[in-house]
Amino acid sequence: MSESSCHIELVKRVLNYVKTVVDPSFHDLIEVDDSVSNQPSRIVGNYIPDVYFFYDKRLILGEAKTLDDFDRKHSQEQFAAYLKECSSYGELGMIVVAVPWALVNTAKNLFRRKKKEMGSLMKIVVLDDIGGIFVL
Repeated sequence: MSESSCHIELVKRVLNYVKTVVDPSFHDLIEVDDSVSNQPSRIVGNYIPDVYFFYDKRLILGEAKTLDDFDRKHSQEQFAAYLKECSSYGELGMIVVAVPWALVNTAKNLFRRKKKEMGSLMKIVVLDDIGGIFVL
């Protein structure tokens, strides 16, 4: 699978998960950064999330990262911006990150550490490309 097709599949994973936690009557408010859907109009810390949902003080930011992309400086800065933004929403903030199975432990460790450092109540969900869901 090419890097871009992998990213597209991971974005779909994020979107499908977000649809499970957002009431169906609000699905139209979910914005997706792809060529077909309602693209995110929100910029969070100079970055556009792959999936964005905000309603009634609840913020969900979704991001897909491939093997080649996860450790890049851009991605790490993006994560920091999203963590900061979601943390300000407390328990109503959520970050959903989809990664290939090979990156699950790396992602879980990174986000567990960052959440603890921030003392944040936000929810972080790591998804893999084979159906795993890990709530931190």
